[in-house]
Amino acid sequence: MDTETAPRMSARRYRSALVVAPLLAVLFAALAYALRVGSMPDQVAVHMGPDGTGFGSGTIMVAVCFGLALLAFVIGAVTARNTLRRGEWHLYEKSVVVIAQSAGFAFIAGVLGIILSADAHSGEVPGAAAVEYSLLAWVASFAVALLVYALLTPRARPEPA
Repeated sequence: MDTETAPRMSARRYRSALVVAPLLAVLFAALAYALRVGSMPDQVAVHMGPDGTGFGSGTIMVAVCFGLALLAFVIGAVTARNTLRRGEWHLYEKSVVVIAQSAGFAFIAGVLGIILSADAHSGEVPGAAAVEYSLLAWVASFAVALLVYALLTPRARPEPA
């Protein structure tokens, strides 16, 4: 398969899939946080294990998730831009783009899980719902985003031997 017959990703598709969609997701999550920050508890459950439930600052947890999401989105977008300039997608570049973008959306979904379930009750442990729902949202959105970005990006070209 040579470069001329390889499927290409248009600049418009690149912008919408790798720049606009992540920015909208971050803005939506930031808006949700801004609307809920006053009603969220100071401490949220951040870990559940055999030794009990660990609590930490909800603000720090949300900020770390936002930071990781932004980092993943930047890595995915920059890798895709450089690959688009070169004109061919190899498996390694496509994998980096797909996994980075998926991780970004997973962290946004995780932060939404924390924001929307921080004061929900689950069983006997207060705040456990934040851990449960954020992990469920992280895994589900990562799987969906993997599928979507694997289909949106051009078919990877085999590595030269």
